Amino acid sequence: MAQDSHPSPSADELIAEITRNREVLAEHRAALHRTTHVGSRLQQTYHDHAGLFLGSAAVSGLLLSYLPSSRKSRRESRARLRADAATESVKKIESRSLTAVLLGLLGKMALDMGKPMLLKMVRDHYLRAAHAPSAARPPETNAPAP
Repeated sequence: MAQDSHPSPSADELIAEITRNREVLAEHRAALHRTTHVGSRLQQTYHDHAGLFLGSAAVSGLLLSYLPSSRKSRRESRARLRADAATESVKKIESRSLTAVLLGLLGKMALDMGKPMLLKMVRDHYLRAAHAPSAARPPETNAPAP
C-alpha cells in the first residue's frame, strides 16, 4: 500500500482552523443580517436619496389629485341606494360592512406601524443635514482688515 504523502494535522492545527472558520462564519452571518434588515436598508436608502423620495411623494400626490372623482350627485346616489336596498340581501350588507371594517383595521395597523419609522427617518435626515458642515460657507480667517 502506498503511504499518504500528507501528514495528518495535529490537534492544535485543527483547533486553530476551526477557530478561523468560526470567525469567517460569524463575519458572513453579520453581513447577511445587515443585508436582510429591511428597516435599516430603507432608512439608509432614504438618507441617500431623500430628495427623490420626497419628490416622488409630491408627484404621486399631484397625480392622485387629478384623478376624476367618482362621486355622483346626491339625488342619483339616493335613488340608487333605495333601489339597491330593495334588492340587496341582508347577508351582502353584513359582508360588505365586515370587509370595510377589516380593511380599515388593516390600514390603521399599517399606518400605526409605519408612521414611527418614517418620522424617525425624516427627523434623522434633517438632523444630519442641520449638523453637517456646509460647503457653501467659506472658512473664517483671522486676517486683519486692510
